Amino acid sequence: MRLLLLSCLLLVPWQVRASFVDYIWPSSENENQETAVDSFPAVPYEVSEGDETFVREASKWIGSNLSKLDMCHHRVILKLKNSCSQLNAEDIGKLAVMLLNCQSDAEGRPIYHCTDQMSLKECTSSMDPNTWNAYHLVTNRAKAVCASVRHDQFRGLTELTVNKLMNTAHEQIQMMGQLADNQKELQSVTKEAIDEMTANNDRIINQQGDIMKLS
Repeated sequence: MRLLLLSCLLLVPWQVRASFVDYIWPSSENENQETAVDSFPAVPYEVSEGDETFVREASKWIGSNLSKLDMCHHRVILKLKNSCSQLNAEDIGKLAVMLLNCQSDAEGRPIYHCTDQMSLKECTSSMDPNTWNAYHLVTNRAKAVCASVRHDQFRGLTELTVNKLMNTAHEQIQMMGQLADNQKELQSVTKEAIDEMTANNDRIINQQGDIMKLS
């Protein structure tokens, strides 16, 4: 199954492929690599260009127009290095902060800075009582949101892969047709060249025969 998925990913644009492979099979280099958010000032966490490209392209094939909140959820989940079922209590708590930030940002409310390097206590220490209660509500459904978004992302990747395979198949068919036309043209040119050589040889033989008769 992994071999089939890897084969399909080779046909997907490298930006999309890199994002998907990173969160399925993360490498130590990718875990330590920081990404810029200058082009996405409304996003309260780091996001790479490859992640953004994947989210936007996949959303076209999911079949729905993603809202600002939906896009934020996809970016958050795409950043996770583990599967939803493997998240520990600390991970779920920080994921809940991220998801709450998405909701707050969409509604124009204050957001709370939280990075992979910060502890859960540091992420939540400045929350007021109302935000703290909202945070706990989000925590209770964080895994469900994670699983739902991951499902949509996998569906989007599948659609992207199938579409890329279809485009590649059409290109190969067109290429084979062009090769067949080129082969026919080459055969025609070769036949003309052989016919011309044969005619030239016949003329030379006839000329030699005429010379022999004159001598």
